[in-house]
Formats: sequence, C-alpha cells, structure tokens
Amino acid sequence: MKKNLIFAIVLVLLIALSVATVAGIAREELARLTITNNSDLPVMMSLTNGNTFYYVTVAPGATKLFTVQRLLYERTTWACDKSDTGTLNMKTGVRLVFTQCWGTPATQGEPTILERVHIPDYPHSDAWRYK
Repeated sequence: MKKNLIFAIVLVLLIALSVATVAGIAREELARLTITNNSDLPVMMSLTNGNTFYYVTVAPGATKLFTVQRLLYERTTWACDKSDTGTLNMKTGVRLVFTQCWGTPATQGEPTILERVHIPDYPHSDAWRYK
C-alpha cells in the first residue's frame, strides 16, 4: 500500500515538473503584443525577422492580443490610409494604442510597455519600442 502511494506521489511530481518546464520554455520564447485601435480605420501590421513572419489586423475600435516570438522585427504598418516602416522590439511584451487618425492625440505616450501611436508624428528615439 505504501509503495503504491509513494509511486503515485512521485509520478504526480514528475508530471507537474515536466508541465512546468514546458510552460517555462514556451513563456521564454513568446511575447505578448496587444494592439488597441481607437481610430475609425483598420490597422494592419506585418512583422518580419528572417523566416519568421506575422501579419496582424485590428478592426476599428477593437483590441486584439497576439503572441509572437521574442525578436526584433522589421515592420510595416498601415493605418489612417498611410503606411510606415521601421522596427518593433518584441523582446518583452508591448501594447500599442493607435489614436484617432486626425487631430492631436490626447497624449504622446511614454517609452514603456504602453505606447500610443499617432502615425503622422510618432516618436523617433531609442527609448521607444515602436520605431
């Protein structure tokens, strides 16, 4: 009886350890990209790094969550009837909030995990993940 109990406990611990290891590896390889589109037009973005490619779209007024590999991507963004190219650093999680297409945005955002993107005058500095 005791042998069966010890065997069952060891088996449960091994299963829990293997699940935790797989979850930890998956977490290290993927990052969360959240895009909020507060404009009246769709936002589309392509992300490329070698053989890795993502194409994401967000409808007007919607928020979408994407999971991508932790890489520095070359990006092309289409928003507000304009297109723009640059880079997106996805080595950590990033939240992008696209503001209204016309007029001045409420705030320019900040160089943190949350960045507000106003296509006509988005920031150009090393502190920003979206360039």
